[in-house]
Amino acid sequence: MSSNEEKLINEYIVSFKNKDVIVETIISDNKTELAIFSKKTRNIVRKDYYVIGNIRYLPIKLSSNLLSTGTLLLRNWIKPYWCKNDLLKEIQGYIYEYVDIPDTYRIIVSYYILLTYVYENYSEIPYLRVIWDYGSWKSRLLKVVSSICYNSILTTWGTSQSALFRTINKVKGTLMLDEADFWYSWTESEIIKLLNNWYQKGFPLMKADWDNFDVNTYQVFWPKIIWWRYEFR
Repeated sequence: MSSNEEKLINEYIVSFKNKDVIVETIISDNKTELAIFSKKTRNIVRKDYYVIGNIRYLPIKLSSNLLSTGTLLLRNWIKPYWCKNDLLKEIQGYIYEYVDIPDTYRIIVSYYILLTYVYENYSEIPYLRVIWDYGSWKSRLLKVVSSICYNSILTTWGTSQSALFRTINKVKGTLMLDEADFWYSWTESEIIKLLNNWYQKGFPLMKADWDNFDVNTYQVFWPKIIWWRYEFR
């Protein structure tokens, strides 16, 4: 290893974007690696790491608890699509193959799936709420949709708020919140504040680090799909 490489700071990532490249962690041949899309050449290459300045970006480890428990779902390859309509038809066909829902809902879901890949281009985005009772293929739809959304994070509403915003800040993916069975839209509820306030860009969450007398900020603008059985009273 050269002296220049020894000075590099390693940073493990799920994704990284700038004006030149889009870098995504993928799982291939029982290992993680980076798929790097060049905006200039429009080509995609695989690499073990990617260096910018003094930072060496590495893929999140396969042994990571997020991956080993199935909480975070990553793709095994990335390819470009040049026709949005063809991509939407493919998404809708994939949904129809595994779960039978009305055409109107399937179209809405397919557009939201597409939104999860480009949500950073918008200042505000909605969340998608799925209301189904027992025995109505709710879990099947969750599995199907989560398998093709951008960097899906599967959890339940019992997860602590701190775990949610720290994970989202690191992963920058799509939150799939299952069993969100709260009947009332309490304004005092932390989970309701999460859903109502974290839909717009430019409002990071702040947490004080009293050990260092500093403030940590977390970017919490992301797509959210929520499954529950009841409407708000």
